[in-house]
Amino acid sequence: MAVMDNSPVFHTLAKIYERSNEEQERDAFMERLEQRFSEMRHKFIFRDGPWC
Repeated sequence: MAVMDNSPVFHTLAKIYERSNEEQERDAFMERLEQRFSEMRHKFIFRDGPWC
């Protein structure tokens, strides 16, 4: 069954798919950011911090 590009269903599904991809990319970015922050904090605390 072919879905026409100009059908409302196609556009709705395309928007849901785009939103899903954006959320996945945002989640992946936040995970990388949290990982990087954790690494930087670890370096600061154990190398440069007053807790040495």
